[in-house]
Amino acid sequence: MKEVSAPGMNWYMTEDLVQDGLEIKPSDKARAQRIKAGAIRSLFNMLTCMLDAEATLDVNFTACFKFTDTNEEVAMVIRKGICFLPITTPAKVDMEVVTTSKVWREVMANERTAVAAGLTGEISVTTGIKELGKFFAYFDTNV
Repeated sequence: MKEVSAPGMNWYMTEDLVQDGLEIKPSDKARAQRIKAGAIRSLFNMLTCMLDAEATLDVNFTACFKFTDTNEEVAMVIRKGICFLPITTPAKVDMEVVTTSKVWREVMANERTAVAAGLTGEISVTTGIKELGKFFAYFDTNV
């Protein structure tokens, strides 16, 4: 069967190049723009697909992220190699992070570090900023 549409042919030719080793990665600028434009919950939802399942087989950890400027709250649960976002925040959390969505987006876009934001008081972590780094080490964000 032959593909006759231009978009279809483009897809097949691109897929052929991918099979030969082509890597399609957005630029840092495009990545930062996407992070700043999306809903905050969708950023966390994206992270659930980036979990290193093998490294977290023995992990049972719940983190809660509170954004003071938008009054949003996002909980992330890592349990036995799976990460998910419960609809409501569990009563017991292991780590609570309080910041603004603007600061968090800048951290996610690699425009500033969580440590620097922690030193200025723009991010507070109940268990300490090192625990936040340990938590995010479970994710492969260099995709």
